[in-house]
Amino acid sequence: LEVDSPLFEQQNNRGLWTAQSQALQAIFAKRTRDEWIRIFDGTDACVAPVNSLSESLEDAHLKARGCLVELAGEIQPAPAPRFAAGLSQPRPSQERQAHDVLATWCVSADMARRIGEM
Repeated sequence: LEVDSPLFEQQNNRGLWTAQSQALQAIFAKRTRDEWIRIFDGTDACVAPVNSLSESLEDAHLKARGCLVELAGEIQPAPAPRFAAGLSQPRPSQERQAHDVLATWCVSADMARRIGEM
């Protein structure tokens, strides 16, 4: 961060936290999110961008960990925690479950949609 200030020598001094926060905001405002990503890439710093949903779907780390799953045509977070016995299997969203229940009661898709809009 190129911080060379006595302000940060006492990080546990709560009386300085507001000033430290303001100083950090000014530092981070000098670059774009993508510039900060490049700066911290490959470092041991605990830094990650705040992604949009579409960016998250393409995130290599989330893909590698299987954090997002597609079920019944919907992308959703994978269950967590994951248990070895398989008790944490992904399930359709509540909206999808409600639609399936209504279908078993012979409610038409159009009526189910209207019920969902209520």
